[in-house]
Amino acid sequence: CEAVQQIATGWKDNSETFELLKQRVVSDDSSTVRREAVRQIANGWKHEPGIFELFYNTALNDPCKEEEDWEDNPRQTALEAIVKHYPDHPQTLPLLQDRAENDPDEQMREWAKKEIAAIRKYLL
Repeated sequence: CEAVQQIATGWKDNSETFELLKQRVVSDDSSTVRREAVRQIANGWKHEPGIFELFYNTALNDPCKEEEDWEDNPRQTALEAIVKHYPDHPQTLPLLQDRAENDPDEQMREWAKKEIAAIRKYLL
């Protein structure tokens, strides 16, 4: 986890860093590493092409087990990044609604419900 953070901050201008982080998001065995890679991409590369889709797929499909701390869950981190950086994206609200109904983690479902209410207030 700390290694991912060091790579992202120390080699931010290296074009291979971004690709390495994307690979960690989709293929690392450690949910902690996947979560940290999502965080670093959200901090430094959120405007790159395909990032919304990367976060969207992570929020839907990351295999993190529900017995792990939900705040360390890469699905949670990806969904938080989407809400923060892409609140107006046409897929944000439907994704939140899906996670509120279908995420295997109860705390994640509750968090998504609260975010839906906040976004609806924002949109009105």
